[in-house]
Amino acid sequence: MHKANDITAIAIQYGLTFLLEGINPASISQKIAAKHAELGGHHLFASVTFGVASSFPHRSSQKQMLKKGDTLTNHLFNYPNLKCRFTQDGISLS
Repeated sequence: MHKANDITAIAIQYGLTFLLEGINPASISQKIAAKHAELGGHHLFASVTFGVASSFPHRSSQKQMLKKGDTLTNHLFNYPNLKCRFTQDGISLS
């Protein structure tokens, strides 16, 4: 279980490096999934949401594009409700 948590944490950190203004959640989810698989993890899903959609438990049907000040949520099996804020100075985790 410890190794699975480590792999998942690395995959999430990798996904965060691609956060640029204008990117969509699916792109980040795909990056996390690819890294997770590369590291030998069994990837179930990575639900990433931005802005207003981050307040919903299961995404939103609205088109989302990352912009400054957005809250990001990544719903993963081992890291439920990991949230961070995309700011002028980069990303802050909470």
